[in-house]
Amino acid sequence: AVFRGGWTLEAAEEVAGPGLGSEVIDGLGSLVDKSLARQKQSHQGEVRFEMLETIHEFAAERLAASNEEDDARRRHAHHVRDLAEEAEPHLMGEGQFRWLERLEREHDNVRAALDWAEAAGEAETALRTAAAIWRFWQLHGHLAEGRARLERILALPGSAARNTPRARALGALGGIAYWQGDYARIEALYEEAVDIGREIGDPRLLSRALFDLSFVPMVKDQDPERQEQLLREALAEADPDDRALNAQILSGIGYPHLFRGGNPADVLRLTKEALAIHRELGDRMLIAENLTAYAGLLMLSGDLAAARGPLREAVTLLTDPDSPVMVGLALGSLAILARTEGDDVTAARLLGAWNRIKDEGGGAPPLFALEQLIGDPEALARAALGDESFDRAHAEGYAMTMAQARAYALELVERPER
Repeated sequence: AVFRGGWTLEAAEEVAGPGLGSEVIDGLGSLVDKSLARQKQSHQGEVRFEMLETIHEFAAERLAASNEEDDARRRHAHHVRDLAEEAEPHLMGEGQFRWLERLEREHDNVRAALDWAEAAGEAETALRTAAAIWRFWQLHGHLAEGRARLERILALPGSAARNTPRARALGALGGIAYWQGDYARIEALYEEAVDIGREIGDPRLLSRALFDLSFVPMVKDQDPERQEQLLREALAEADPDDRALNAQILSGIGYPHLFRGGNPADVLRLTKEALAIHRELGDRMLIAENLTAYAGLLMLSGDLAAARGPLREAVTLLTDPDSPVMVGLALGSLAILARTEGDDVTAARLLGAWNRIKDEGGGAPPLFALEQLIGDPEALARAALGDESFDRAHAEGYAMTMAQARAYALELVERPER
């Protein structure tokens, strides 16, 4: 009854096994034999069980009438918390898509566990679960849901303690708000996370919080000196073994230099170094982000032909059909390239598809750095085409489903170079 959306044998053993007095697999076999539960296999070969909703409701009524409900729901919430924390490192590394798919299958269980933790005032369980899983919410287009959840969890009375779970959840909420383009919200969140990191003396926590905070002077104040100061402090605090964060800081440090009129070649070198690390770690999202940045720097240098190669690879990596955020990054980057090449109709069409992804709540990635250096593609394309032609092409893009937009992006990068 505590599961929602199905469960695996291993999950049932953890949640229902304690105190059962018999083997869980025998109980599940009996339920399947009596058609009270159904067994099925995912395309990844995972065996799952599920109940018809009417039977599930009856089971929930029986559980509520017993004296075991709180213990069962607590075990379920702790199982989901542990699963989220097991998944977290894989969401930015090897096996990224496999773990994203797994969490999508378990998303209803995550919701059920967090519903119970919120209602029961189990703040630490809720904070740890939400902080660990936010990258899933980001990459699979659940940004609005994840944000609402984190806002509620951080407001729980038990969430006020200035500790690691709170700091990590603040960073998660800031990350979602950033990807939603709500730059006014992120500063207070990231500053509090930095303060907590300093207070408890956790260099790993502090380095991540400082890196997050470095985005504020970029998007809010356009203050490259402050941005660089935060990035260098983050680098000084970073654990050398946290190679993903070190690579992110490394690629970020070049941009303040560029915003002050520095040579793009210097930033290209740093981006190339970071890209090599992300390739080694296997994080498709960060590989694609760095490829996109690399392409943007080549565009800025005037080498449009060279920019198409890394952008082609980025688009191929980003077209996970379950990730509107990834598809959005591909569309936005291609729009900037099309505009730079003078193909304003294609740019307007891509921007239309990109805006639909944003409007439907999946979130679209900020392209602030590229726009600041190269120009706002929407304003430039509109000025080149005129309002009527731009709006027509934009509407054509907006009418695309995500699957159609994904196919269009792939088609564009396979076209012969101009």
